[in-house]
Order: sequence, then C-alpha cells, then structure tokens
Amino acid sequence: MQLLVPLALCLGFVVKRQPLGTTLCGQWAGQNLLNIAPYMADARAQELPLVGGGEHDWTALLSRWGVLERDTVLASRVAFIGWVAMCAWLAWLGWRLYQDRLRSA
Repeated sequence: MQLLVPLALCLGFVVKRQPLGTTLCGQWAGQNLLNIAPYMADARAQELPLVGGGEHDWTALLSRWGVLERDTVLASRVAFIGWVAMCAWLAWLGWRLYQDRLRSA
C-alpha cells in the first residue's frame, strides 16, 4: 500500500492531465522508496523498531524469495531508485512547464 496508493493517485492525475498532481504523487512514491530501504536493509539484523511490533515483513519476503543475504544490496538499490524517481519527476515537471510556456508565447 505504501507504493500502491501514491502510484494509483499518480495515474489518476496522468489521466486528468494534471502535471503538478502527477509530480507530487510521483515524489510521494519516490520518498516512500527511501522510507522502505532502511527496513529492507534491516531484514537480517532486525534491529530497527517495527511499527506495531510483530514479524519483520522484509525478513519474511526476502527469505521467501531466497535473497535474504542480499538485503543491504537490495536496499541500496531501492533507495537509489527512489532518488532517481524523485529527480526524474521534478525534471519532467520542469520540462512540462517549459513546454507550456513555449506554447503560450
């Protein structure tokens, strides 16, 4: 849900042709990737406190997929994708605003 909600809203703004809303939701999704990465990296160590306690989701997921030993590598890649996505959405918005200004001139 942490990625599904912002991406679904982003798609809604794309359909409505609203670049600012699209960008803000894209930024939200990228920021959520940055929030997810530390918990992925903690899958083996399990030192971070979990909201609500319980089982560490990333330990279960990465174990099921057979990649638990790569938790820190995967987390760094997810964080990188988050930063790239956030920068790309800002660049896209800047380009769209520039194009709109050219059309109106």
